[in-house]
Amino acid sequence: MIYYEACLNEQDARMREKYLKSGMGKRYIKNRLKRFLSPTGFTLLELIIILFMMGLFITLVSQASSDKVNEKNYERTIQSMQEIKKAILGTHSERVRGDIRFAGYVPDMGDLPELIDGQPRGLWTYGKGVDKDNDGKPDGGDLDGDGEIDLPFYTYYEVCDPESKEYPDTEQKIFLGWNGPYLRPPAGGVLKDGWGNPFIFKRIGNNFIIMSLGADGKQGGTGYDKDISVIINENDWLGCVAGYISPHVIYTSKDDIERDGRSFPDSGDLTEVKVHIYYKPKKDTCKARGWGGWGRQYTYRCVDELWQPVGKDGYFHFDGVPIGTDRLLAITQEIVEEGKKKDILQPYKIDIEPGINWLGNMGSVP
Repeated sequence: MIYYEACLNEQDARMREKYLKSGMGKRYIKNRLKRFLSPTGFTLLELIIILFMMGLFITLVSQASSDKVNEKNYERTIQSMQEIKKAILGTHSERVRGDIRFAGYVPDMGDLPELIDGQPRGLWTYGKGVDKDNDGKPDGGDLDGDGEIDLPFYTYYEVCDPESKEYPDTEQKIFLGWNGPYLRPPAGGVLKDGWGNPFIFKRIGNNFIIMSLGADGKQGGTGYDKDISVIINENDWLGCVAGYISPHVIYTSKDDIERDGRSFPDSGDLTEVKVHIYYKPKKDTCKARGWGGWGRQYTYRCVDELWQPVGKDGYFHFDGVPIGTDRLLAITQEIVEEGKKKDILQPYKIDIEPGINWLGNMGSVP
């Protein structure tokens, strides 16, 4: 506003308005405006341009401030996604006794986290404790509320011959099970991006996708509205395992067995040598009863395995073994001793990392 007058009486105001819009009054207003604008050096057009530029400047500043907020939210989103990925895959850490282990969900559980209501809840909670053997202590966690164990708790599993139920002359043990939380529990039990929108999680085959819909919370978009994805590929959490067993130290004929004081299998055929890799705790408690003592848990009945026969050349190869330091490889061959079939067992504790894990010469069946 450049010029303003006010009257207490409406009739006076109308007469004054007519005066200022015609004749002497109009010239009066023109001179007032001229004297006002002249000392400042601005014409009316220049003043309008200045006001326009000020409005444009305010708009640009506001946009820049909004971009700065979005930039921080984007960085926060990427950081959160990387923390989730690290919680799933684990990181190397030193134990007190000096050996190295992976600290993460996959190394402990041997699999990707299950999605409950669209969220990987097992990363920060085991749900409700379940006491299957009624010993007063929970054996695992129930995430989905069905009363069954979804997450067996972290414990050790002993090595035992699956047929004879004998404990070999070894102190080999592997430690598996839920040992979290691997993430700080999120507010409301939902992991969210930097803009406060829930992350979207998908498992497609052996790939795990972590997704944010960006600033607008909608699919698609450009700039900060563009969707953001972090993918855990199968090569990130699964490794290949290969090794060699010397053929000359494996029973290959009846003469080999008889020289060792053992009887030949009833079938007349020597059973093949097998290699087993134990990597994932089963969901039930697997507590032993009647032999070996109460509460003892054994790899062959409590831990999921991969197995395959050894080739005639002595080589073996596994694809898709979950990463982790507590994995057990066992070499077995069935023979007949005193009329009874028996698995001869040779266990090895191994570490699995992403990529190819060449174990070298694993020796023989004892």
